[in-house]
Formats: sequence, C-alpha cells, structure tokens
Amino acid sequence: MATLHTYAIWQPRHPREQGFLTWADRCRLLSTDMVDLGLYHKVYSGTISGDQPITILENLFAQFNLQRPSAFHGHSLSVGDVVVLDGQAHYCDNVGWQPVVVFGEPS
Repeated sequence: MATLHTYAIWQPRHPREQGFLTWADRCRLLSTDMVDLGLYHKVYSGTISGDQPITILENLFAQFNLQRPSAFHGHSLSVGDVVVLDGQAHYCDNVGWQPVVVFGEPS
C-alpha cells in the first residue's frame, strides 16, 4: 500500500535577475549541494501517495508539466526548481533530481 507524502514546490523569485544559473545546472556549476531558499518562493504544496521518492518526484514533474492543478500559479517544473518531499529537498537537475541542503530564509 502506498504511503501519503507531503511536498512543496519552490521556484526562483526573479529568474531573469538571477541569470543563467537559474535555468542551468546550478549545483554542478557551483560545485555544491546547497541551495539558498532566500532566492525562491513556495508556489504550491500538497500531498501525494507513493512508495519510492524518485518515482514520486518523477510523477510530480509529469503532473506539473502536463496537468497542473488549477490552484498552481507557477511555471512548469524545470531545471532550478526545488521540491521538498517529506522534509528532504530535491533540486530539479538537467537530468533527474539531486538531493540538496537548503539554507536561507524562504520568502
């Protein structure tokens, strides 16, 4: 039986002002696994059922690109976005998801 998980989607507050790193592989370019949540704002949160975190993240990626909930007002999930799943942050990389440590004060 699948377990219910909580998630929150964080997207850059001002993508154009942050330059190319917003849409590029920020973690690899900066050689770090840390993301400053002060540059992001929470655009959606909810619950989802599933068993494996990677499968849940891929399902969220598909949902928020193909069939976004009407209450979601962000852009489609893309490189640079962060999903916090059950308290663990995951960075949307150019291929898949990378676990990251978040810091800073979220807006």
